Amino acid sequence: MPSDDDWTKGYARSLTNRELADILEFSSYYHDAEIAVVAMREAALRLREQPEPHYVERPKPNLPPLTAYAEI
Repeated sequence: MPSDDDWTKGYARSLTNRELADILEFSSYYHDAEIAVVAMREAALRLREQPEPHYVERPKPNLPPLTAYAEI
């Protein structure tokens, strides 16, 4: 079983830039060092300005076509 630290790192990697920015901005209000507060707010601002990356993997060759079935 992964440690809490591994789980937290994995969770942080799955966050969007907007979610990371919100966490940084929220955390900045509870930090004591002025430079850390300014850095957190600047990072939040930059993350909000960047577009979200979208990664698309090419489909594997020779895959059958996708089909959808409706449940009644």
